[in-house]
Amino acid sequence: MNWKKGWVIAAAVLLVTASACTAQMKPEAEKEVSSAQPASVLECDAVVAGGGISGLMAALSAEEAGAQVILVEKQGVLGGSAALSSAFMTTVDNENFGPDIDDSLETTMNYLMSIHNQSEDKTFPDQTQLEMIMSQTGTTVDFMLNLGMRAEFTAKSTATTAWEGKGAGMTQKLGEIAESKGIQILLESPAVEILMENGAAVGLKVKQNETEIQIKARKVIVTTGGAAWDEARLEAAMPTLANMTIIQQSAVGNTGDGFKMMEQIGAQFYEGLKIMEGGLDADPVWKKTIEKRPGTADKLGFNAEGLRFANESPASSQMLTYAMIQDGSSAFYWLYDTTDEELNVSLEAGLESGAVVYGDTIEALAETLRIDPAALRDTFDRYQSLCQKQKDEDFGKSSEKMMAYAEDGGYYAVAYYPVSWGTLGGVVTDEKGHVLDETNTVIPNLFAAGEMSNRKFFSDYYIGGNSLTTSATLGRLAGETAAAELR
Repeated sequence: MNWKKGWVIAAAVLLVTASACTAQMKPEAEKEVSSAQPASVLECDAVVAGGGISGLMAALSAEEAGAQVILVEKQGVLGGSAALSSAFMTTVDNENFGPDIDDSLETTMNYLMSIHNQSEDKTFPDQTQLEMIMSQTGTTVDFMLNLGMRAEFTAKSTATTAWEGKGAGMTQKLGEIAESKGIQILLESPAVEILMENGAAVGLKVKQNETEIQIKARKVIVTTGGAAWDEARLEAAMPTLANMTIIQQSAVGNTGDGFKMMEQIGAQFYEGLKIMEGGLDADPVWKKTIEKRPGTADKLGFNAEGLRFANESPASSQMLTYAMIQDGSSAFYWLYDTTDEELNVSLEAGLESGAVVYGDTIEALAETLRIDPAALRDTFDRYQSLCQKQKDEDFGKSSEKMMAYAEDGGYYAVAYYPVSWGTLGGVVTDEKGHVLDETNTVIPNLFAAGEMSNRKFFSDYYIGGNSLTTSATLGRLAGETAAAELR
């Protein structure tokens, strides 16, 4: 299998989700937006390319500061990858949290850096920029609440704002608010070129059906998402992906459009485009049909060669995604014995679809998986011995997760896949979202936010809840700054 096949599986899920988001929109609002037939040339103060969380926040903050705004979106519905999310945002100094929750900048940064410091590559994150953006997240939450958004405030690994309606509800509501404020929204209108004059951005070229539109603007904000569906670009940056199957959970419109536009004008890019790790998952269709789902933390994971490849219970599931992609195997499996009768029912249900494989012995299981039986036996025996010692000498898994298997009774293997929530990379920006060229000079009037400029906030490991946080906040700052510069 390869990751292209994984795309096909994921695309079906995403298209269903996108359709559901569209269905939730008010019919009259949808008709009003999607039927807009603009002239071949439009003018505004600020044009925003991309209607995900960063684009919506940029448009709303620019409008709030007095700018006339046009927002263009490639898809037929707003939201992008944010609409597919759980809408959790790590936030700092949020007055909505009670006194029992420590949401200070110091505590939040200590947690984030405890994960990032485990990264092999120490180039990122830019701790100064990360600290700056996190310090602004409380203001971002206040801005959204003042717009009329509703949220719950909880404590997980960090203080978390969870927006009502999850991702689809959050972005739908922001879109409705944008319309009510007079922001012109053009759906099914992909931006294809940044218009430049004398080295400065002066607008966008947009396609709508067969019509080419020029939107002249004093400020241009590019928030077109990442490159999760740009196969060639990702394989060039991460060659192991060519051999892998990935469950892709980012919006299908994230095909690197903004990257191509920025390349045309000489913007500076961060080195090391990579997957935004989303943990790992089994066949989503099978998982929806079963009562008890198998866990992975206290089990043995192995690759297509029958070799263990990582700590199966790291500090975050995103670290496991990273390890899978680094390993680059064509397949990954987790091993289960037959001692849990309730779980056996779920595992048996996966045999027909191929989500689960069974063998009476380790060797029989290996043969069914087309793995060298001796290799898998050696891996199994080594793991069993480490469990007996209660010490993982190979990958450092905590002792309480080192649980030995039954020595007989048969074994199941569940196929698991790394999950992608998008990409980390994009163009280099300053703390307000201004895009820089190769000489570290600001390209006048041009801004970027979201997955168009998020590499500086993450190490090798993505941390859940931090994409919406950084994207929404940098989008807000970009829109606010653009409007201020107009004055």
